[in-house]
Amino acid sequence: MQANAQTYLQAFLHAEPFRHAVIDNFFEQGFAERLLDDFPAFNPALAKNEIYGGVWGKAVNTRIREIAPAYRELYELIQSRPFLDFMGEITGIPGLLFDPALYGEQLFDAYLYLASLEKNDQEKSRNDLGRAQMIADKTPDTTTRSQMYQRIADGYQSMGLLKDAIRIAARCPLAEYRDDEFLSLIRKEATTGRINTAKQMIHLVRKPEQQTRAWQDIAEIEADAAEKKTEEEKKLAKK
Repeated sequence: MQANAQTYLQAFLHAEPFRHAVIDNFFEQGFAERLLDDFPAFNPALAKNEIYGGVWGKAVNTRIREIAPAYRELYELIQSRPFLDFMGEITGIPGLLFDPALYGEQLFDAYLYLASLEKNDQEKSRNDLGRAQMIADKTPDTTTRSQMYQRIADGYQSMGLLKDAIRIAARCPLAEYRDDEFLSLIRKEATTGRINTAKQMIHLVRKPEQQTRAWQDIAEIEADAAEKKTEEEKKLAKK
């Protein structure tokens, strides 16, 4: 199956009416039959709609390891790095993360992927990043949620929407992830020549030692830029 990853990728990228890939015999037959035999009955308690209220037609069970041994094996499979990397290969979405609560991590990655494809259409790209944020907002694990916000912030910055990037980075529930993302945003602004903007952002970083690191990074970037400019001027002078 893994040998055909590129074939699945092309099928995924060109599928209609939406991107998808069909993989026959994804599970061994015996394992698939175990999953089918142990598939749980509909539970109304798991089908309550948190937005509109009432019981709807979709029951969401995020504790699949507790359903049956076969589902415990399935859970161990889908969280493994080899499986996530394979899914990344056939979708073209690198660095997939596993969502321990099964609350929508793969859909989150899909929205980020679509946003990256639609950079020329800022409205569509912002809509996809907004949908990704909705998933992040409801993700219970604080580490996973922080990582999600970091990636959304990177997406906004790549579109030139720095204010949105800062707004999202500030939502990271864990301080270390929040500071790391602000440092990343600062470096990228400085690297692209927006030195003054980068300096104005340093106050966003909470820890003094991290602020010092930000100033050092900017100083190094300025020095590198000055050195490159000098070299270019020397080359022009020789001509």
